[in-house]
Amino acid sequence: MINNIFAFGDSFLSGHGVNFSDNWLSVVERKLSIKVNNYAVSGGSNKLSIIKFFEQLEKITADQNNLVLFAWTSPVRTTFYNIDNATWENVQLGHYYTDQKVRQRVDEYYRQYYNDYESYVDFYQQQLLLTEFLKNKSIRYFYMNSFFDAAFGPAVANDKHYLEKFISKDNYLLDNRSIYEVVCLEQKMTCNDRFHPSEQGHTWLADYAIDFFKKNSII
Repeated sequence: MINNIFAFGDSFLSGHGVNFSDNWLSVVERKLSIKVNNYAVSGGSNKLSIIKFFEQLEKITADQNNLVLFAWTSPVRTTFYNIDNATWENVQLGHYYTDQKVRQRVDEYYRQYYNDYESYVDFYQQQLLLTEFLKNKSIRYFYMNSFFDAAFGPAVANDKHYLEKFISKDNYLLDNRSIYEVVCLEQKMTCNDRFHPSEQGHTWLADYAIDFFKKNSII
């Protein structure tokens, strides 16, 4: 049994396009009467989710009956520490930022440093490191994928297949496929932006997650 759920991810967990009370994690909370601590951030990067995970680590490890849900998102996104504001600044390729210093830093990063190969290798290394940490601390967890927005090149694909061998597929909801692929494309349940799940899609996903928990003897 689980007492609390700690969720980390992006807009597919925070519920972009629907009321927060209607997102699938809120539905799970109501149906199971289990506290869900949702730390997902719309547009959030994997780095930001990992930062938030470690910020909550003391609470997570306080009860062995806690569960972590972690949704992986686009490797194109990243997070910088904004020294002026003393906060983490989440950024994404193609987005406009009103803060001039942030915009300059983002432009420089994507022009000078970013490339698909390193970002995708880093993406899988993050999964391996987090997975081993969770196992070492005996923290129960399940992963999800939100979406992938870029094709794998030949070199990236080779590393992807190699690195994925070390990640247990049993710990993935939706069989390692993305929420976007399953709910939005296959189930055709999208909100007005035609990219994120609709309220109906969130209900479907909540029911799927509850059935998944039952099959895995979590509830």
